[in-house]
Formats: sequence, structure tokens, C-alpha cells
Amino acid sequence: MDPRHDADVIILGGGLAGLTLAARLARSGARLGVRIVEPRASWSESRSWCFWAPRTNPLAGFVSHRWQRWTFSDAAGERRAHAVPGLLYQQLESGAVFARLLAQLEDAPDIRLETGVTAHAIAPGRSGLLVETSAGRLAARHVIDTRPPVAEGARGPLLFQCFAGRTVRTGTSTGTDSAEVELMTGMRADAGGLVFDYVLPLGDGLARAESVRWAFRAVPRDTLARDLDAMLARRGWAGEGAASFGVLPTGLPRERATHPAGLVRAAIGTGGWRAGAGHALLRIEAWAAAASTRLLSGAVPPVHRDPGRFQHHLTRILVRILEHRPERLDAIVMHLATRLPSASLVRLMSGCAGFADAARLIACLDRRALARGLPVRRAQR
Repeated sequence: MDPRHDADVIILGGGLAGLTLAARLARSGARLGVRIVEPRASWSESRSWCFWAPRTNPLAGFVSHRWQRWTFSDAAGERRAHAVPGLLYQQLESGAVFARLLAQLEDAPDIRLETGVTAHAIAPGRSGLLVETSAGRLAARHVIDTRPPVAEGARGPLLFQCFAGRTVRTGTSTGTDSAEVELMTGMRADAGGLVFDYVLPLGDGLARAESVRWAFRAVPRDTLARDLDAMLARRGWAGEGAASFGVLPTGLPRERATHPAGLVRAAIGTGGWRAGAGHALLRIEAWAAAASTRLLSGAVPPVHRDPGRFQHHLTRILVRILEHRPERLDAIVMHLATRLPSASLVRLMSGCAGFADAARLIACLDRRALARGLPVRRAQR
């Protein structure tokens, strides 16, 4: 390590991406000086992440539950179940993931975790990069910023996915199909957006139940709490433990700024359907593997590849269609869930749709709705 540096690599953010990269560097056994700067004091917050993947995948050791089918339904009772051969909807608990990653760092003498520290400005220095933090200035050859993207001015999220959820007792061990997830059920549109139920059967009469809203503004917590109470009352389920809440921005703009040499912004969560969604887990794992390989060879690590410009434009078209017809959000989503092939639907929701998936989506859409969703190119004056 350069004696003028505090570390070879500074990782900003001790979330999933930052800790996955640091753990890979720790497992390599290489004497690479690493500092992780994280404002949290602990990782006590627990949440679950879900994603589609084959049974054998890089995260299989963390998976707590798997399901073979996933369903959509509306308030009128129309229902559609989906399945893809060889593909399972899988859940892992963040607490278990973070505990294992943090344990791997404890045995790495050259990796230092700075908790309760906030990073501010990043600027070029004489021999690398300088990071101003709440605990002082740090210098390193490489800085990898894995912190969540921040909306800039008017270029904010296109949509918000807001939820309230809790573990529930369904009253009987057969109260829910253990092989089937309620992905978006009981869909209904109201003045606040699209509301639906999300239910993960956990076995032994338990399930994870969430009331979810797609809305064009962040939904207040008390509204989400009322939605969840109404859902549990409608189903006759009793909640266990405290409720959890979340607001996930959708379709954040892709970053346009240029950065000084040595700074890599992971840009995880931009350009696609959701930021920080479980569907990004495998992309994060692949990026961390590539980044650690490059760092260990002395090269500049790669930028995390977001879903890309094509996926971002596709997301914008979909959201604009929904925005023009908010009173028909449930009907539009149910129509797509009924008409699209299961594999295309999974790729669209996972942020990895291809041109063939886009063509199928367009074929399902009303021409007038599609015209409303397409961007308008303004004439140059």
C-alpha cells in the first residue's frame, strides 16, 4: 500500500454490495488494505429479499424458502398462476446474509469496518482520491461507492413501491399453498394508486403478508398501516411481531455525471424497475466477483452494470401508461399477467427483459395506451 494512503480501497456503504465485495477480498487472502465506511452502527434491521433463479445459484446457501409458482389476481376474482420450468422464486433473510459476511471480515486483518461514519465529498488528491468523512479525511487509490443512488432535482423516481408487512398466523397449516406465492393478488386501484396483497407461505401455519402500493408519490406510513390492517382483517389472519415498512423508488434515472479516475459508482438500482430489489441480488454477486478479481490484479474495478438504457426506457413507457390511466392500474397489470408468457413476465419484473420480451409487451398493449407511453421528441428551434 502507498504510505500516503489510508487504504488501497475505500468502500462507501456497508450494504449488500459493499459487504459482498469486501468479503470476497477477505476470502482471497490477499494483503489488500480495505476500509468500509458505513453510517449504521449495526445491522439489526432485518428484511427479506426474493428473486427468481434456478435451485443452484451463487446465493443458494442463504435461501430460506423456495416456491414453484406465483400468482396474480384482481378484486373481482380473476386469477392467473405462473411457473417456469427450472426456475424458483426464492427468499433469503438479510440478517443471515449480513451475519455471514461480517463474520468473514472479522478474520481479515487488512479489512477495517468503520461504522457510524458518514462519507461526504470525494475529490482527487496528489496520489489518489480523498474522501471527507464525519471522522476525518481518508486517502486511497480506489474508492468504490455502493451507496443507494440519490435522485437529482426533477429527475426523481418514476414510481414508488410502498409496503407494510408482518409475519402472520393463518390459522391452519394448510391455510396457504406452500408451493405458491401470492405475488400480486386482490389488485384494486384507488385514488392513491394500485393496492395489492403479497403473501409468502412459510409453513407451519405462518406466512409473510404485505400490503403493497404502487404510487406516484411516497405513501405515508399510517396509510400503509391501515392497508395492512384491512388486509389481515379481510383474511382473518393474526399478526405476529412488529410490522415493517418500506418505500422503494422505481425507475431512478441513470447517472450521467463523470467521476475522477479511481472512483467507481456501483449505480445499483438505477435504470430498472426497482432500487435495492431482491431481483438485483445475482447481479450484485456477479459484479462483486468481477470487481474483486480486478482489484486483486491491480486494475480498476468495473462499474456495476445496471439494467441498461433499454430497460430504463421500457420502464418509463410502462410507468407513463400507468400514469395516464391510474383508475385502470389493476386492469392493465392483470391484462399483462394474463397475456404475457411466464418467462417474459419474470424477465420484465427482474429488470433483465430483452427485445423479444419488449415486443411481446407491446403486442399486449392498447395502441392508444402505447402512444401515451412513448416519449415525445420535441422539435429543435
